[in-house]
Amino acid sequence: MRALGFLIFVIFYGIYLGKMFTQRQKGIRTGRLAGGCMEDQEFYGEVALGGATGLVVMVQAGSIFMGEAGNLGVLAVAGVILGFLGDFVFFLAVAAMGDSWRVGITRGDERKFVTEGIYGISRNPAFLGFDLMYVGLLLIFFNTFMLVASGFAMRMLHVQILREERFLTEVFGGEYVDYRRRVRRYVGKRRGS
Repeated sequence: MRALGFLIFVIFYGIYLGKMFTQRQKGIRTGRLAGGCMEDQEFYGEVALGGATGLVVMVQAGSIFMGEAGNLGVLAVAGVILGFLGDFVFFLAVAAMGDSWRVGITRGDERKFVTEGIYGISRNPAFLGFDLMYVGLLLIFFNTFMLVASGFAMRMLHVQILREERFLTEVFGGEYVDYRRRVRRYVGKRRGS
């Protein structure tokens, strides 16, 4: 199980860092967490999100390399499935966004409103990918530190989703409001869509 957990971890963060690297090669600054003004409420929320996601990476790595797979039964198998599903969903999200993908709220950037691909069934598939991967690794390497760090990071990701929804409504107006009516926040289309 340790090898599968490590593979889930490496694939996910490889996609994340690989996308940032390829965008940097094109002159696109992807990492924008806490890039705003310190008086802005978004700044502190994104600092907390960055801290939470950094903490969970360290706890995951520590659990993979120094911990024991807490469970070798059904929960661990479910964890492997969820972890790889998280990798796949995250990959589809990053690929669908193309060069519009950013980490954090970016004011002033030219952006494209993406509703194709996986964005047709989830408004936030990248965040869904994070959540699935977090839960997957938690089920494989269950420990209190992983539970607390993953729970905190997932909560901060949800808060970021709410911030981004307000921001996207400002930027895209009725087009985004209509999209919200058709596609659910995490997964699924609404009836009549």
